[in-house]
Amino acid sequence: MKKKWILLLLLVLPALPLVAQQVLIEEDLRGDTLIPRFGMNRNHYWHSYLGAHFPNANARDPLADINVGRSWTFEYGFRYKRRFSQILSAGLETYFKRSSFHPENFLDLDIPQGYSYNREKFVFLAVGAAIYQRFNTDPWRGNYIGRFIDVGGYFEVNAGMRHVLHLQGPDRLQMRRKGMGIHEPFQFGLLARFGRNNFVIKGSYRISDLFKPETALPDFPRFTLGLELGLHPL
Repeated sequence: MKKKWILLLLLVLPALPLVAQQVLIEEDLRGDTLIPRFGMNRNHYWHSYLGAHFPNANARDPLADINVGRSWTFEYGFRYKRRFSQILSAGLETYFKRSSFHPENFLDLDIPQGYSYNREKFVFLAVGAAIYQRFNTDPWRGNYIGRFIDVGGYFEVNAGMRHVLHLQGPDRLQMRRKGMGIHEPFQFGLLARFGRNNFVIKGSYRISDLFKPETALPDFPRFTLGLELGLHPL
């Protein structure tokens, strides 16, 4: 009788630690298989960025030709990306930008008596949003941005315009005018980007007119090309 109890204990006791070990292994494996959903190459990611863009010379209308070296746009915004696969993503962004155009030719006729024209500039402030489709060219990358091509469109609200006119006469005179009501309230266009990690080359084309038709002012260049820096880890 004792032999039977001893034999039963010998069969049961080794099974107890095996059952406990099996539960622990299942819990550890279940925790290790949790993949983060937020990251540079995860389902969701967002980051801020800086941009500097330069308009091209306007060959179609000499009156709208600008000083390309002095005319430029500063942009700061936030960009969101939703990954659908290792190759395909989409996203949207919001931004603020300041654009400065320096005409080569005189666009203003309202000069005080005794003064002559020296130079002028138009400064535009705008807030905007864009939507884009992204194609990654290195699908086997790790958790980083990698090489990509973006195509999309944008829409902007012109928050204000300032006209600055520099004159020469008895003394140097600078005229600053706001609220002139000569610019369109909204802008829209197309964009394309080629990037690798933090560094991006961006081109955009403005479809809408910059000035209202009744002003008869020549439009500034519609195409800009520039660089962007993604403010995220390498």
